Amino acid sequence: MKRTSLFLLLLVTAVLVQSCSPKLMPRDVKTFYIDYSKYSSEGFLISPNPYPGSFTSLGELLITVIPGDVVVSKMNVFNSQNNFYESTRTFEKEQISTKELLDIAVNFAKQKGANAIVNFKCEIKNYSYYNTALKKPSIYFSHYEISGFAIKI
Repeated sequence: MKRTSLFLLLLVTAVLVQSCSPKLMPRDVKTFYIDYSKYSSEGFLISPNPYPGSFTSLGELLITVIPGDVVVSKMNVFNSQNNFYESTRTFEKEQISTKELLDIAVNFAKQKGANAIVNFKCEIKNYSYYNTALKKPSIYFSHYEISGFAIKI
C-alpha cells in the first residue's frame, strides 16, 4: 500500500513538474517582399529613397488598407434548448498580398498623374493591448499603411 501511494505521489509530481517546465519557442521567420519589376518595365519608378534628378511634385501618398473579414467555415449545430439547428460561422482576416498592396498604391498615383513614387514605404501595423482574459499583453494585426511621394519625372 505504501509503495502504491509513493508511486502515485512520484507520478503526480513528475507530471506537474513536466507541465510547468518552460516551452521553447521555435524560430519564426516572416518575410515581406515587394517586387517592383512589373512597374519598372512599364517605366514607373518606385523607390524607398528620394529622387535625385529634377521632377514635378504631385502630392504625398498615404493609403490605409484594412483587411475585411472572410468566412472560413460554416457549421450547422443542433441547439437542444430550442430544438432546431443553428448556423455558426468562423471568420478570419483576409490575406492581402504585397502585389495587391503595390497595385493599389501605383494605380492611385497614376490617377493623380504620377509616373513615380519616391520615399515609398509599406508597413504592417500591429497594436498591443492588455488582454484581461489571459492577464498578459497581446498583439493583434490592424492594417497596412502605404506611404510615399507621388512625382512626375
